[in-house]
Amino acid sequence: MTASRCVNAGGGDRGKGGLLRRAGIAATGFFCVAAWMAACSGASPSPKRVIEQRIKRLHLIADADGKRSWELRAVEAELLDDPPKALLTEPQIYFFKNGARISQVSSRRGEVFTSSHDIHLSSAVVFESLTDSTTLRTDSLRYSSKRDKIFTQSRVAVTRPGGRIDGQGLEAAPDLSEIRIKNQHSVISR
Repeated sequence: MTASRCVNAGGGDRGKGGLLRRAGIAATGFFCVAAWMAACSGASPSPKRVIEQRIKRLHLIADADGKRSWELRAVEAELLDDPPKALLTEPQIYFFKNGARISQVSSRRGEVFTSSHDIHLSSAVVFESLTDSTTLRTDSLRYSSKRDKIFTQSRVAVTRPGGRIDGQGLEAAPDLSEIRIKNQHSVISR
């Protein structure tokens, strides 16, 4: 807790300037009390987000063992220092396997963490497999670069030729060849 103390060094209030002196003392007292109350309130100012750099048309490529693992494009990115990450506007990510593009994902917003290369996408996430026409829709999705997996705890809808599976929570490979949906409900098309 921070303590503040105000001291008034004014003299008496006799003579012509007495009224002005009393008004000055009252104003000083008011501001001292206001400052003391603010200091003792326990409320700390909210931390400001400091944007280190803003980039238009961001393009990143991630390689693993000399092979392209994913490629990211965004309309705009704001680079932050603490924690080190980039806030993305309209990101699109392409995943690769053996040099070939295997899937693509888009959303309205996202983040890429610069130290781990993990990605978080949010708002209208659409993930499409380019190998078997599987489509995943959700509100939030994370990609772990270390595990090479995608995750979500949000509601998901996975559509494949012949049916749809809805659920809450998912873990999958980036090409959607392996999908584990939690709390699932299947809808079969005829």
